[in-house]
Order: sequence, then structure tokens, then C-alpha cells
Amino acid sequence: MLSKRQANNLVAQINATTTRIRRKLVYQFTTERGYLVLGFPTLGACVKTLFNFDLSTFYRLIAAAQVEETLTGQIGFVPDNTLRVLAKLLAPEQKLCWETAQKAAKYCHRYPTYKTVAQLVNEYQCDNHKFFD
Repeated sequence: MLSKRQANNLVAQINATTTRIRRKLVYQFTTERGYLVLGFPTLGACVKTLFNFDLSTFYRLIAAAQVEETLTGQIGFVPDNTLRVLAKLLAPEQKLCWETAQKAAKYCHRYPTYKTVAQLVNEYQCDNHKFFD
């Protein structure tokens, strides 16, 4: 668990950073229960009081961080819109879609682009879960 000083520092950093870095810090603040250290009974109460954005944005950042950590083992490198489209799928399907997109992007980019991932997710959903068969 964070110390009170560490939790306050994370709040300040989260309010001052860009989306990718913010996603990583939000995930750390949540998983290490920074809101409890700061005396808030719930994460929602903490977000409403201390952060410069709403609760839905906070939860969107947590969900994106969870998807990214599951797929890459790290947080803060994959664009937010790519993670949001993957979040439409269940974890096993996210992994299959991500692996397929990585093969397509192998020689072009470090990570698959939003366009590639969105197209694969759409095909997967439209083909009634037959895309990866």
C-alpha cells in the first residue's frame, strides 16, 4: 500500500499528465489503494473530490490499463483508442485479436494500429465468433 505522501504525489501527477502516462498512474493509484490511504471510503468519492476528470473517465483508464497489462505486460505504451476497442471483447478474445493484429503489424509498427485492431474486432463480432476458428 502507498504512503500518504506517495498517494498525494500520484494524485498530483495524474492531474498533470497525458492519457498514456495517466493510465499507468491511475492503475497504480487504484491497485495500491491510494484512495484508502488518503482517507476516502470509496474510489468514487476520491475521484470526485481530487481529480480533474469524472469517474467514468477514471474507470475507462483502469479498464484500458487492465487490457494493456494483460496483453503486453506493461502499461502506457498502446494508444487508448486501441485498448478501448479491444475492451469490447472478453479477455481470451482480446488476446486472439491482439496476436492477429501483431502479426499484421510485425514489420510496420511496434504495436498494432487502432485501424488494424478495430477492423479485426469488428470482423470478429460480425462473423459470430468464427474469425479465429
